[in-house]
Amino acid sequence: MKKLLSVILAVVMVTSALSVTATSAFADTREAGVIHFNDDFLENNREAIDDIIEGIESYQESIDISKYNISKSEYLTLYTTIYYTRPDLFYLSNTFQYYSSGGKLTQWIPVYKYDAQTAQQKRAEFEQRAQWYLKKVRADMSDLEKALVVHDELILNSEYIFDTDVYDLMVRGQGVCYCYAGAYAYLLSKLGVNTEQVMSSETMNHQWNKVQIDGKWYHVDVTWDDPTPDQIGRVNHTYFMLADDEFPPQEENGEIIREYDHYDYTSQFESTDHRFASYRFRSCCSRIGYAGGDFYLCDNSDKKIYKYDPDTDSSTEFKSLDYKWEAKSYGAGSYWNSIFTSVDCCKDYVYYNSPSEIYAYNTLTGEETTFYENTFENDIYGMYILNGKVYAKIAPDPNSSTTDEYVGDCIRCDTDYVTQSGEEILLTDEFTREADDSTNFGISNTFKNIQMLGVQKKNNSTRTIRFIAVLNNEVLKDCEDYGFIALSSGDMDRARANISALTLETANKRNVFSCKESSNNVSGEYGQYSADKKYKYITFAVKNIGDCGVAAMFYLKDANGNVYYAPYINGEGGVFNNCAVDWATIINNEGN
Repeated sequence: MKKLLSVILAVVMVTSALSVTATSAFADTREAGVIHFNDDFLENNREAIDDIIEGIESYQESIDISKYNISKSEYLTLYTTIYYTRPDLFYLSNTFQYYSSGGKLTQWIPVYKYDAQTAQQKRAEFEQRAQWYLKKVRADMSDLEKALVVHDELILNSEYIFDTDVYDLMVRGQGVCYCYAGAYAYLLSKLGVNTEQVMSSETMNHQWNKVQIDGKWYHVDVTWDDPTPDQIGRVNHTYFMLADDEFPPQEENGEIIREYDHYDYTSQFESTDHRFASYRFRSCCSRIGYAGGDFYLCDNSDKKIYKYDPDTDSSTEFKSLDYKWEAKSYGAGSYWNSIFTSVDCCKDYVYYNSPSEIYAYNTLTGEETTFYENTFENDIYGMYILNGKVYAKIAPDPNSSTTDEYVGDCIRCDTDYVTQSGEEILLTDEFTREADDSTNFGISNTFKNIQMLGVQKKNNSTRTIRFIAVLNNEVLKDCEDYGFIALSSGDMDRARANISALTLETANKRNVFSCKESSNNVSGEYGQYSADKKYKYITFAVKNIGDCGVAAMFYLKDANGNVYYAPYINGEGGVFNNCAVDWATIINNEGN
């Protein structure tokens, strides 16, 4: 006899641990990482779990699992396995139903929070916001650096609020511990980093992650690193990359009541490595920003900002902070012992605050300017950057709840890339070029949509720049060769004029650089595919250019020996048969 049972599940249930590869309906260029939770159960029930997930994604009302011989007593383990390895299925209610017969599960009846259309819309919003976070991470970063960037970004853009789910944390920046842990695991899985969902018993009632770095596992508690109540620009790193025995003690009324403040939890992996125990990021209470190829860290213990390498923990002093914040509530002449400087980065600039100013440092030129001078009576207790806009916490004391004060747009740098319409895009943007599919740039037959995208500023010390082109990946299957023709001259106009007359046949051989077999020119982020894998970015680096101008043409040679050249369209819509720049203009942010 079949029996219909309805179950309501508390979201902080604890089981053991599974391994499932996170998937998405949206294209992704990276190999997915694994979200672990209940591995043994998955190995024994993989096909059933896959069928249920497929049914949930297609919004089925009933999913037949009768052939898998799963015991009725395992219904809760089956649910939590799916729930905690697929954070993107947030629209699945924690109320579910099933049919059973003879002690075995026969039908799984999902209960959804929303109708199908609403769920689809919310999942699209979820994925869009996830891409926003993922764009903060460079493809050449190590797994530790990826975990650090996502940790800091989630904290800066989130606050602890009840009655939420993973969608709310990802899209609205509001959630509780399982929302932080789910969002963190999902984002790292998209970056190819393995994680585990770790949950305590009902006694502690908490959830966090373990992250695999260089084959070893470490605790990361994003929730407890986020100050409560929320503090602008503040990101703690107390619970980032801990071993099992590195948790701080739990105190109550000044007395230590437990050896560790994280306790009574279940994890599939031991965390015994103490590699990060004394790393400098432990003393950092703000975002560890990234600009100009380097991380920048504010060490609150010795009141200095450092240029920092998270992988090796090596640091070079960047700025000594001799600032004092007046403790006005304690009377004149009273000052806080702590510093309240936040560090943030936008493109090639590092921003940080004193009590009365926000400064901007250009990593390419070494020039520092006062970006904002405070005109309010109260001090600046932190700052952060969101979507190119700078915000400051201006308050009477660090614990005051205030509205973030917008103080200006980030200083504009040269764009990384510019599309045909002049829109600025980042190297990690989802760039499909579908709107250009019907456009022929004067290139015959299949070789359309080859376009120079401009020039990216690179290392100041070696005077290196990169020229960029993008082309349909289908072209690469049949082409004989592709690459750049480059020419340097006394100035940009002369370089452009001289290269305009060049073709592959007439150019001096030393100026022709093939990318066909080169691992240097087509590698890493510069050889990446667009999100739909239809287009590929090709780049060419020019080093030690002195004060000269440099021009480059992108060429492609098909199997029949025909040669095609890509046009360059600048931000103002001007069309050239090459892209040219000189060092003086690129340093002055005027290069095209």
